[in-house]
Amino acid sequence: MPLRAACTFSGRRPTASLPCLRKKLSEQGYPASPRYDAEPMAVPKKRTSSARRDKRRANHKAEKARLNLCPRCHSPRLPHRVCPTCGTYKGREVIEHKVADPAVSSAAPATE
Repeated sequence: MPLRAACTFSGRRPTASLPCLRKKLSEQGYPASPRYDAEPMAVPKKRTSSARRDKRRANHKAEKARLNLCPRCHSPRLPHRVCPTCGTYKGREVIEHKVADPAVSSAAPATE
């Protein structure tokens, strides 16, 4: 069985092994570097069309915010956040809300 050369050219597509590439680079004066020992990275053969790209990105849209009901006042609020209506979080009052007394606000004169 004959010995195969390090570089083989079959048809129109040349294929070279890593030892062959190292030999060619050293002949051209490039220093031996560890980055040439790694396998070449995968590169796409064809450019991705804008239609294919946009079809893929169609599912990357933002979803609607999920709302939970506050256990105290039953108003909608974002999960894991303080209720904007009553100011409670996990059963504790975190923010003190000033409740306007209707009797006091109607008796106060309007200043403009």
